[in-house]
Amino acid sequence: MNILLISECSKRALSETRRILDQFAERRGERTWQTPITQQGLETLHRLLRKTARRNTAVACHWIRGKDHSELLWVVGDASRFNAQGAVPTNSTGRNVLRREDENDWHTAEDIRLLAQLAALLHDLGKASIAFQGRLRGELLERNLYRHEWVSLRLFLAFVGKDDDEGWLRRLADPDAFDERLWLASDRYRRDGLDAADAYPFRDLPPLAAAVAWLVVTHHRLPVAPVVTKQPPTEVGGLVSNGLKVRIRVG
Repeated sequence: MNILLISECSKRALSETRRILDQFAERRGERTWQTPITQQGLETLHRLLRKTARRNTAVACHWIRGKDHSELLWVVGDASRFNAQGAVPTNSTGRNVLRREDENDWHTAEDIRLLAQLAALLHDLGKASIAFQGRLRGELLERNLYRHEWVSLRLFLAFVGKDDDEGWLRRLADPDAFDERLWLASDRYRRDGLDAADAYPFRDLPPLAAAVAWLVVTHHRLPVAPVVTKQPPTEVGGLVSNGLKVRIRVG
């Protein structure tokens, strides 16, 4: 095998490692050695370096495996003089150069996990509706007019009400501290198509509640806004169903 040895030693450790490395390899620079060597010879070199290592010793051994590839085998002494691949930094600084927090507001995966778990507990509340349960029992054959995730969203909005994130989370953690009659009050529920703010369910929500609400309502698909056309509808025909005339309009 062909190896490359890099020394980042200082003071007396530098002269000691040079004495050992000169016995096994040819110098390619002030602090660099290269040589073909057997596995037994490499183990002997490693053992001698470890035996004579001092506080200022730092030697990295690379296995040259091809024209454009090398592999770090080991480091003897102070490994902080090298990076994880055995390279030597040309400069160092204490400044935050990467500024990763500017590109990512999630500093830990714990926040994402907790939000996902909370949304998972709430996402199917809408399946408790009379219409959905009737379909499960085979009493209703037609499709539900409201998808269950939208009903789940409306129920969650009613629970949050006008509270901030701290308020609704405190009630969620301690149900006995909240009078459920307040949650069941009719003024806590928005009526789609009737109430002025019904089309903007996320407008007045606090940040955490808005994130949970979005996960709840999108766990199957993204919501689609109604398509409003300015063209007058054109009647193209009629159908009779259950004694009622149903007009089909396009445009």
